[in-house]
Amino acid sequence: MNKLITFLAAAVMSVAVIGGHVSATHVKTGTGMSVYDMAEPMLYDQEIHVVIAEGENALDLYKFVAKATGTYELENKIIKGDYYTTGIAVLDEDYHMVMLKNGYFDFVENKTYYIWAGEQENCSACEFYFKFSHYSGDGNPYKDTWRFIDGYWHYCNEAGINVTGWAQYRGGWYYFDSEGRMQKGWLSLSGKWYYLNPDNGAMITGWEKIGAKWYYFNKSGVMQTGWQKIGNKWYFFNTSGDMVTGWKPISGKWYYFKNSGEMTTGWQQIGGKWYYLESSGAMKTGWLKLSGKWYYLDTNGAMVTGSKKINGKTYNFGTNGVCQNP
Repeated sequence: MNKLITFLAAAVMSVAVIGGHVSATHVKTGTGMSVYDMAEPMLYDQEIHVVIAEGENALDLYKFVAKATGTYELENKIIKGDYYTTGIAVLDEDYHMVMLKNGYFDFVENKTYYIWAGEQENCSACEFYFKFSHYSGDGNPYKDTWRFIDGYWHYCNEAGINVTGWAQYRGGWYYFDSEGRMQKGWLSLSGKWYYLNPDNGAMITGWEKIGAKWYYFNKSGVMQTGWQKIGNKWYFFNTSGDMVTGWKPISGKWYYFKNSGEMTTGWQQIGGKWYYLESSGAMKTGWLKLSGKWYYLDTNGAMVTGSKKINGKTYNFGTNGVCQNP
């Protein structure tokens, strides 16, 4: 145990975060500045991988908040290094050493403990795994909690099992793959598409702008395609899910959608020309009678003005499109 105390005294020094190893705050030894606020969180039954390179003179710093009062075993599996020199020091929240009792640590619920992991002798090269396990007590060392492992968030339920599939948390829905990794962004399941918030993984519903395009997801989170009535307005979504704007041919007919995606009806001035969209939204062509007046819409849907020969007869249309000699 004296070796562990010596190891700790050398370790409480200035910090330098060094890349190359997941879920670890790499701490260099040497100057005497406290680094406890730099500790990376770890959880019960979460296996931690420690790798210290030759000549690196560094340690890994973690903090463990006990979810339940009781005894915990510290498992240590050495890959590289000597059993007698590769070590782990455990401190309480007042930075005092926590001693083993019959091979176990006594932890108190909601208390924070700090773990220094590395090589006791001169901080030379070592590699090992460790975790707190084999809890004994009246509480639950797991509870429901999130874990960040190997670059992914996992959700651990009260049985200590990583959730897979859909799970609800604080009103939001999340999806975890077969390995329990929370997914983000686009997700395809059973031929349906979902979009999970790229920041926190929560399933999106309703309108969402992704890139430069708009999409709509129903209450179940499923991306919508084709015709959709949202509120009292009609919209059309491509097979890729993006909302249509402007002119769009659908089932042999032309429709026009505003920049907001809303389908238009009635008279619409588009690109300096007038068009008439029926109540179904379909663009009208040919003769049109409205309020006792006749109009003629060309094959491209544009309202005719001036003279136009139709079926061998010349008709005159005013600037408002009304036929003068119907």
